[in-house]
Amino acid sequence: RHPRRRRNRREGGEQRCLWAMLLASGARQRARPPAARCGVLRVLPVLLAAGLLAPTPVHGGVEELIQAARDGDTGAVASLAATGADLDERHPTDGVTALFVASLHGKAAVVAELLKAGANADALTSANKSSLGAAAHNGHTGVLQLLLDAGAEVDLPGVAGETALCAAARSGAAASITLLAAAGANVRLKGDNGQTALHLAASAGHAEAAEALLDGGAFVNAVDAGEYTPLHMAAGFGESTALSPLPLIFSYKSE
Repeated sequence: RHPRRRRNRREGGEQRCLWAMLLASGARQRARPPAARCGVLRVLPVLLAAGLLAPTPVHGGVEELIQAARDGDTGAVASLAATGADLDERHPTDGVTALFVASLHGKAAVVAELLKAGANADALTSANKSSLGAAAHNGHTGVLQLLLDAGAEVDLPGVAGETALCAAARSGAAASITLLAAAGANVRLKGDNGQTALHLAASAGHAEAAEALLDGGAFVNAVDAGEYTPLHMAAGFGESTALSPLPLIFSYKSE
């Protein structure tokens, strides 16, 4: 999408949001104040602090909030939060929350702002995905730490009973695995199909992720619902590749 069009769309949403607030506070519809005409949403906290606006909740602002989170626009997020926007509301089409989007894209400043304003660190999307899992999957360790410090449940089950650790294992995000393990994640926890994070890392050929899991105490002989171990998964990936975790897992199994 063209940057100018995206900016115009966001500013149009900001104008509607600001004007709705002004009308709710008794402003006449004929005479829009300069702030409303300019679409400068960041003036809202100033107006609220001066007692010129009542913090009436704004409904239907989830699209503007999620777009601001995606763009990393901390000021717009703070302004929407100040107006009473529901920070945990899901997008009507995508089913995602602003915190999930910010975590997915590694927007640490926005994540911090949302958490400070009261966003639920454990809120799930309509697809049962967590913000912690989104950050873990993409290796955004700074965001991971923010969520954990805010009290996010480290072993919160998501899709198919898989945790953030599983998301990191699937993508090979070894740094995320190390951080989550240090925060107390259960590296031996199984998903609905009986697979552990080590199964997932091994089946995808992520040797570094597998090593991080093994160093964190993962059980090399864990058996899934099909009676397969991580070693079976690594063998299926193929030991001919230099990145195969097969030799690594076999060495742990032999100890």
